[in-house]
Amino acid sequence: MKILLLTKKPPYPSKDGEAVAIANIIDGLLAQGHDISLLYMNTIKFSTDESVFKTKGINASAVFVNTNISLLGAFKNLFSNQSYNIERFISSDYAKQLEEILIAEKFDIIQLETLYLMPYIKTIRQFSKAKIVLRTHNIESQIWERLAENEKIRIKKWYLRLLAKRLRKYEESIINQYDALVPITNNDLKWYQQKGNNKPVYVLPIAVNPKAYKVHKLNKEKMTCYFLGSLDWQPNLEGLQWYLNNVQALSDVELYIAGRNKTTFLKESDNVYIVGEVDSAIDFMNKHPIMIVPLFSGSGMRVKIIEAMALGKIVISTSIGAEGIEYIDGKNLLIANDGKAFITKINQVMTDKKLFETISKNARKLIEEKYNSTQSINKLLAFYKSI
Repeated sequence: MKILLLTKKPPYPSKDGEAVAIANIIDGLLAQGHDISLLYMNTIKFSTDESVFKTKGINASAVFVNTNISLLGAFKNLFSNQSYNIERFISSDYAKQLEEILIAEKFDIIQLETLYLMPYIKTIRQFSKAKIVLRTHNIESQIWERLAENEKIRIKKWYLRLLAKRLRKYEESIINQYDALVPITNNDLKWYQQKGNNKPVYVLPIAVNPKAYKVHKLNKEKMTCYFLGSLDWQPNLEGLQWYLNNVQALSDVELYIAGRNKTTFLKESDNVYIVGEVDSAIDFMNKHPIMIVPLFSGSGMRVKIIEAMALGKIVISTSIGAEGIEYIDGKNLLIANDGKAFITKINQVMTDKKLFETISKNARKLIEEKYNSTQSINKLLAFYKSI
């Protein structure tokens, strides 16, 4: 098959969840011998050279798009009825490059990675007869609705609600404009079904190649916690601030925080260490046995949880943080929705080595059985052929 993927960031190097999720699909399709092309956005935050893709055999093209939030842009947008979240990813240069690719080549499948590529569907329809697949990584408006619900400052709460309302309106407006839908979770599928989706659907959870995640022997003398994620993504910042105030402040366990674009409120203190961006997420995770995921405003699936479980780590997460994963609380993952529960669960796995080892083994087993990328790619290809 000839497949073109449209993305709003380069999937390589894979340093965040979205990039990992896209790269795993590309790697899987390449391994099956399919012809893969990629049109991605280089942005101020995320950028890489096209030569990175040549060694992988990917026909890649990049277009610079300034997706940064600006005060002027946000202010002007207030006087329209458009979603500012979507507006920032609309680029005439990107549309022109897409047009040139579609005129030069014919594709079987064109996959849009996330809602933010939907503005380009008109260009695709005009210049290609390929089937258009929308792969949704989450329900975008749900993230902003949850952020607004948790916000205490009135003016900020109002603005977050406005963003969520306009984003939801856009999400609803694009229902059935694609030829097929590939959501990441069953929760996302239910949302689209409730909104009237009548196109073919295949739920494709985030998956990894277990062989790439070697489980290291536990250092029982050094039990530490870690947080890993983008440090400029609002749900992460909200959750971390809550965790530092409600859990870490009452605990003497060492916490290591890693991620790109560190914000100003994160400061080192007793038992809190700010690592910043790491060269290898896997190497970082293998230094610390317990992952904490204090999310209250997310949606979709957390790639880093899947990777941590593949490494046999103990994941302690809020219910929202663990959404989309077929876990069993207490068997392969631990759920904590308040400060007291987090402290209790951390103490349990630190003091009960048998419990730690059982959850660790079960976590790895879950990834091998349910979130194995080889199996996922085979099923995705069968779905492509069916449409």
